[in-house]
Amino acid sequence: MSKIVVDDPLIGELENAGSGATLYARDGRELGCFVSMEAYKSLVYAWAREEFRKEEEQERSNGIVRDFRQEGGITTAELLAHLRQRDPQTKQTA
Repeated sequence: MSKIVVDDPLIGELENAGSGATLYARDGRELGCFVSMEAYKSLVYAWAREEFRKEEEQERSNGIVRDFRQEGGITTAELLAHLRQRDPQTKQTA
């Protein structure tokens, strides 16, 4: 993802936008969407949970049952709890 540095007036507008805003050029072209870091993390965590759920469901339907603990791993819920401890601003539940 590219890094764009914005000026102070735009920073104020974005901070007042709440969880997100649609950005437009002066000529009316829609440029994209801005989401707060908190909303972005929430979306990414929700996507990750769904991806893990799909994979685990597919494996179960194919008769594959993994015991990640015996392989030195942790469960998805344990991983998400660990990530939340590292980032206390994220208030998502597994």
